[in-house]
Amino acid sequence: MAQSACCKPVSYLDVSPGIATMGRKDANNTHSAPVDTYRKQIGKHDYNKEKRKLKAAKAAADLKKSSSPVKDTVMVLITGLLLIGGLYVGLYWYLNKELPR
Repeated sequence: MAQSACCKPVSYLDVSPGIATMGRKDANNTHSAPVDTYRKQIGKHDYNKEKRKLKAAKAAADLKKSSSPVKDTVMVLITGLLLIGGLYVGLYWYLNKELPR
């Protein structure tokens, strides 16, 4: 008596051949090839170089955005002189009035 294809008993090994070797360490996969480790090192090195360049570019952009220390100093001095001048004019106007006799 011949069995048809639909009624054929199925073995787990036929369905998934990886199940038979699951849980076993494969001797070939325990260590990566020297070429792979070399490529990984190159990738890390390139990433670090790009990170340094990116940090430098961000720092340069921040310097452009912020004003220079000379400009800040001049602005503080001008503001101080204006405050002192305003105080002087106010006191001069207040104290220079004629007193009634």
